[in-house]
Amino acid sequence: MDSSLISEAIERLNQMARLNVQISWRYCSSDTPDANIGISTQILNWPIAQLNVKGHITIPAGGQVLWLAQQFIIPEDLHGYPLTDLALRLGLTWWAKDVKIFVNGSLVQSGDLLDASTRVLLIPSVKTGEEIIVALRLVSPDNDQGALMRSHLVYESTSDDRLDPGFVADELTILQRYLETEAPEKLDSMTLAVTLINWAALPDGQFFEQSLAILRQNLANLSSNET
Repeated sequence: MDSSLISEAIERLNQMARLNVQISWRYCSSDTPDANIGISTQILNWPIAQLNVKGHITIPAGGQVLWLAQQFIIPEDLHGYPLTDLALRLGLTWWAKDVKIFVNGSLVQSGDLLDASTRVLLIPSVKTGEEIIVALRLVSPDNDQGALMRSHLVYESTSDDRLDPGFVADELTILQRYLETEAPEKLDSMTLAVTLINWAALPDGQFFEQSLAILRQNLANLSSNET
């Protein structure tokens, strides 16, 4: 069987749970009082930040300050998968000597060169139409260019009652890499299991998640056969 079907399924599952938001940041290169952050009309008037060839938003060296801000509005679904009641996190990776992260005007986390990534909890249980504003204050290193390197939203389940697509995508990725190097003869069995995902069940999240649970059981059996 065509093992590329595994990679296609992983990508499709990731699209239901993760969203790259790097291209949507608005910026202000003058230092803004913290008290002003969270005013949507101000932030929405900032220009869109440009990405370099690496997909980074850069900051000139020398302790320069750059504010980045973005408004998120919760959709009903991502690629057909219903999002209601999932937790929403924002994954960030930066190169800056000082970072402050504000959510709806409140400072929720700080970072620096030694603490250069995070997954900030934005909403513990999302509802369609909810709005949230995230603002970042980044200060570049004294002798090096700074950057916001990556940013993405992650919708994930915090309950044992739900099996979110992103979690399953991670499991598939790990197993695929293992089989490619240690047991390539098992890739056909993995491909067959993946083709049984009930994509047609969407937008019924419950039935779709049941098919993911069956997939995980089949993959667990496949993994146990390897030991």
